[in-house]
Amino acid sequence: MSYGFLLELIVVALLVVTIGYCVALHRRLGTLRMAQDEMKQFIASFNEATARAESSVAHLRAAASESARALEPRVEQANTLVSDLDMLTHRAGKLADRLENTTTPASVARPAVGSARPNQGTTRKLATKAQPAQPTAGRSQTESELLKALQEAR
Repeated sequence: MSYGFLLELIVVALLVVTIGYCVALHRRLGTLRMAQDEMKQFIASFNEATARAESSVAHLRAAASESARALEPRVEQANTLVSDLDMLTHRAGKLADRLENTTTPASVARPAVGSARPNQGTTRKLATKAQPAQPTAGRSQTESELLKALQEAR
């Protein structure tokens, strides 16, 4: 065997190994191309989902601003009612304090110091004033109690 033939066998062996590497490289490039196609599809679907999400967010913002505009008059009305109720409770507290001060034991009618018995006319007037008005069917118990307290204060 000559050196030329041996050298050609080495070159053939190296070419076979190179062809093997080329086949493996070709397979890997094929899977990479398939993965690239899948990646393109994934990116396209992700882009569509992002566009839908942006559209939904825009619709939600529009709906929220429309709801805010619709609720604004009601909120203002509620704030007005709150301030009115606050004023009414404040005035009711003052009125309750005044009623409490007028219904002390000192305000109960006493007979005159000089007479042993009060005269009949005075007693009848006090008795008619002391009788509470009969509550009507339309009044609540609280209203009836308030009217009774007002009549006793007179």
